[in-house]
Amino acid sequence: MRNGRFEAREKLGFTTPTDIPARAVKLESRHYFDAAATFAIKGRFDFTLGVNNLTKRRPSLLGADQIQANTQPSLYDVLGRRFFVTLSAKLTRP
Repeated sequence: MRNGRFEAREKLGFTTPTDIPARAVKLESRHYFDAAATFAIKGRFDFTLGVNNLTKRRPSLLGADQIQANTQPSLYDVLGRRFFVTLSAKLTRP
């Protein structure tokens, strides 16, 4: 993905500033892996265990300052690894 601010500058005929680090112009790709398992209990209950962002992959950063950690939260997982458990019940008999 290219940083949209620089894309717009180029379309308007402006040049991209040369003092901007390469990673602020084009972001690295990221792959996130999630896993879940669901177990049926007596035909009436479903029990699910899962994890999001299994490999705890960090998002790509924009800009030179790693402390700011600017990124695109709509595209990248900014929360890290998360576990979840659900229990659901069917209200009608099978």
